[in-house]
Amino acid sequence: MNNNGNLTARQEKFVHLVLEGEALFSAYRKSFKTAEGKSLHELYKKSSNIFNDPKVHARYMELRESMEKELQERAVWTKAQAIEELKELLRKNRIESDRYEQAYDDEMGLLDRKIEEKEKELNTPKGYLSRKKKQGLVEEIDKLKMDRIACNRRHQSNRNVNEAILQSIQQLNEMMGYNRKPDEKVNLQAQVTFVDDVPEDDEGES
Repeated sequence: MNNNGNLTARQEKFVHLVLEGEALFSAYRKSFKTAEGKSLHELYKKSSNIFNDPKVHARYMELRESMEKELQERAVWTKAQAIEELKELLRKNRIESDRYEQAYDDEMGLLDRKIEEKEKELNTPKGYLSRKKKQGLVEEIDKLKMDRIACNRRHQSNRNVNEAILQSIQQLNEMMGYNRKPDEKVNLQAQVTFVDDVPEDDEGES
């Protein structure tokens, strides 16, 4: 007898195998010596008969409810961990974004000032402006404008990364079931076969 005082050790093993996903006939074959030599049809009958035994089925339901409760508690704990991790990710991302935005503003401001200075030097020179000097200023201005475009692209790339992070968080929320209705539960599915009107001589096998 097992610890619950109701089933034999073989019946208890049978129940656990079914809960682990074994088909009834397979669980029966692995649990009872009398399964040796029986045809598949006989195994179906015997295993279904044992599964339908009130004590065996009650034990199955007891363990199944316990497993469901454990899965639900584990899901709650996982959600709690996910929330903390997401909070930390958002905090770090916000800090880095603020730093990057400041660096972006500083760099763009510096480039704009340099462009303005070079254009002023080109358009309103204080003295004689040679063709070579003029060409050099034009090239410097063009380079500064290209640097400005590159800076804008990096800034847009950073924004895209932030958007991707937010989308990932939304997907995680959905995966973690934050949009699940309150009455929805974690379910365990077991494939069972019921056969009516079969002998009951194996229900107490040990």
